[in-house]
Amino acid sequence: MLKPKILVILPQEFYIHGTFCNQSISAVIYTNYANHPNKDNINIIIEEGSNIPDDINVSIIGRSDNDRAWHQKLIKQIEIFQPDIIEMHLKFNFAIRLKKQFPHIKFIYYCHNLPIPKKGLLASLYRGWRYNKIDAIISVSNAVEEIFKRYHFINKDKLFVIHNSLDANMVKVDLAAKKKIIFCAARPIAEKGLHLFLEAMQDFLPANPEWRAVLAIADVDVSGSVNEYAEQIKNTKINNVDLCSLSRAEVLKCQSECAISVVPSIWPEPFGLTALEGHLCGNAVISSGTGGLREVSGDNALYMENLDAISILEHLQKLAGDEEYLRQMQIKRMAEIDRFSVKKTRAKKQQVRQYVIDGKK
Repeated sequence: MLKPKILVILPQEFYIHGTFCNQSISAVIYTNYANHPNKDNINIIIEEGSNIPDDINVSIIGRSDNDRAWHQKLIKQIEIFQPDIIEMHLKFNFAIRLKKQFPHIKFIYYCHNLPIPKKGLLASLYRGWRYNKIDAIISVSNAVEEIFKRYHFINKDKLFVIHNSLDANMVKVDLAAKKKIIFCAARPIAEKGLHLFLEAMQDFLPANPEWRAVLAIADVDVSGSVNEYAEQIKNTKINNVDLCSLSRAEVLKCQSECAISVVPSIWPEPFGLTALEGHLCGNAVISSGTGGLREVSGDNALYMENLDAISILEHLQKLAGDEEYLRQMQIKRMAEIDRFSVKKTRAKKQQVRQYVIDGKK
């Protein structure tokens, strides 16, 4: 089967608006399927609310008040399209339910987040038994796959790692036009370490008045303790720090003008698209290195020795105090961005599809 029919299912409330989707998962999916050579055999299911470009095939379904209603709509779309392969992004429980109803269809589960390890042998065995019902599992990093291997007794032949990709033509970089700006962008949750970034700025900027910083906070609905943290970040006032909410297009444009990107995540990032975007934009990247971040940056980022503001501050002082060193950190990563090219990602995905069809790695 050279050209299988592929149905791609995005989770509820994920939308596609072209290259500059604000949701990172949606952006990655669009990047991989836009102008795909097998476009006519690929269909993407999303909820209404997207502004669909012409370079992908999409089936839009109405928004659902509950999971049951959404599940029924998915069944209808599967029956209409009759795919050979279904690629399910997140929503593992839905993948299992759909696989039970359509056992003849090959299912690929795409894991963008770190799976939660189950405590106890029986819980791990049960989770592994469920995962093994899926034909293949794609992790966005080795860090994600390692949890599958360590805590869930899964047939290792079913496990694949495919890093997210970016289109190198999305931004134009002119290192000579870089401004003395430090950039950080994330959702306003404690796990992203924004408070560490702001604490470092409180010490760095007064001593280096020629520099300024931009903190772009994703505009998302939050509540409870998460909302308290978001309000704390928003209410922190520091001279020469611009606090803003930017679309993804604006984030990339802003980063391309900056000199340094900071990714201070405290939790283990499943992948670290923000770091990859920083490299793509030709910035020196300071990274916590948690989770999959080291896979993204390799030896080409400056890693925080500890998860604290002092570690960020020390790297900033070295970069700001040595222009040649700053330029070296900006240049060296740009040469290797091809490792995350769309072409390579598509080739790896094709290998996974061939595996689920043939049953051989």
